[in-house]
Amino acid sequence: MHVLGVFLPGTNGIFGIENNGSMPTLAGRCAPIARNRGAFASRGFALALVDQTSDLKVRQFADIREVVRYVRSRDNVPTWIVGGSGSTMGALNFAVEFPIGESLGVVIFSPSKPDVSRAALVKRPTLIVYHREDAGSVPYVDALFDALTAAPVKERIGLTGGGGGEECGGRHLFMGIDALLVATIASFIDRYNRFPAPARVQ
Repeated sequence: MHVLGVFLPGTNGIFGIENNGSMPTLAGRCAPIARNRGAFASRGFALALVDQTSDLKVRQFADIREVVRYVRSRDNVPTWIVGGSGSTMGALNFAVEFPIGESLGVVIFSPSKPDVSRAALVKRPTLIVYHREDAGSVPYVDALFDALTAAPVKERIGLTGGGGGEECGGRHLFMGIDALLVATIASFIDRYNRFPAPARVQ
């Protein structure tokens, strides 16, 4: 393992992870990072899927921070926070609040409407990946990308192809192009896994 991805699900933020590892919720069945966890693992990427807590909270900074702390205590490797769609701001907010002295990268897929004032505070390498035919996220891609003024590295990559799987969001969740999505995210992480120094805010 050479990288850790910490993934926050979209929709209502609940994987519903069972004791046997199954995830019966919509996010569990359909979230593109979760459903491709085997493909990421084959590339040396460990994934931590952050579910609802026992006190019914989702996407809370303290909970995600504890997941990062625990996993890093076992394997001290570069960490990336991953979110998209309904967890877009959850991932961006974590990137803002996480101690700047600790390395962290950001991957956002199929973004929802961003809080551009918060996005402007992100000082981490950041990838935005989306499907060019996804009417639900395309309108927000440029606004989010332009708002990332403090990110030392940022890229937006539009994918094409696939389709079907409407229960799982179709193109919004990259149905039919799993291999391309995994390769795109892995390539960005491999290029920037050494974490350039955060940009100075003038």
